[in-house]
Amino acid sequence: RYALVIGIGEYDSPHLGKLSKPANDAKAVADILRQHGNFQDVYLVNGTKAKPGWVDYPKLNAELTQFLTLAANQDVLIYFTGHGFTLEESRFVKRGYLGTSSCRVKFKEQRIISQEEGFSFEDLNGLVQEANLSSLLMLLDCCHSGFLVEDDLVKKSLLAFSRNNYCLIAACRSVQESYALKSQNHSVFTGSLLESLLAENARQGTVTALDVFGFIDRTLQGSGQEPIFLGMGGAIPIVQYAVAQATEPDETCPYQGLEAFTEKTERFFFGRDKDVEVLWQKLEQSAFVPVIGASGSGKSSLV
Repeated sequence: RYALVIGIGEYDSPHLGKLSKPANDAKAVADILRQHGNFQDVYLVNGTKAKPGWVDYPKLNAELTQFLTLAANQDVLIYFTGHGFTLEESRFVKRGYLGTSSCRVKFKEQRIISQEEGFSFEDLNGLVQEANLSSLLMLLDCCHSGFLVEDDLVKKSLLAFSRNNYCLIAACRSVQESYALKSQNHSVFTGSLLESLLAENARQGTVTALDVFGFIDRTLQGSGQEPIFLGMGGAIPIVQYAVAQATEPDETCPYQGLEAFTEKTERFFFGRDKDVEVLWQKLEQSAFVPVIGASGSGKSSLV
């Protein structure tokens, strides 16, 4: 397991304002992954002491290429916070980019029509494909980050990756901006992400990518930005905590017979994580999903 955490807050371009949160947001994410993520290495890229938050295109390109080469065939987590933007080549052609400190953009009628030294989602996707990862979790806290999830080209390329586990979580839809409040220590998305990774939110000691998205989705309701999820395969663990052993055995009968499991009997319901995730993914793709099975096979409990 390897993690790459990137925070970019300093920008040369007059059109991309400086961001006060990314450098510290990235450090906070890296800290919790190092403490509880069971990663072999967590690489933090958020500038230097002299220039915190400064990561130009050559640096970002080198770090991503080196990291994904090192982590080939392994389980990988990538977190990015900073500016994100879409370039409109025409009414029907748009491309998504991560903003590097050295990137510059040109506007026309409030639309970006050209750019230099932005890191394209297509290049990011290409590096991921070359690495042939065992599993991938990507967390993007930037404006228009949903473009990576909503783009049909990205979805098609992920079909080649579908034999493995992958999960992409974007802070907002492609037409939305991600926010940060001056009164808060972290951005809206990253603040919710960090809270979701706390021990009190761990189920049986583990917080998975699906747990994180569910928590963030609930927390961001009404915030003006809607997180987006795209995933396939089994649950991807992010952090793990030691589970305290009960001092006295619970003699409650765990067998419910034909009764459905409820919140009160949740502790007896396990082993269906993959089925739950598959059901979740189908609901993301369709407004109607039938669940059919013999009496007592666990339909109601699964739902």
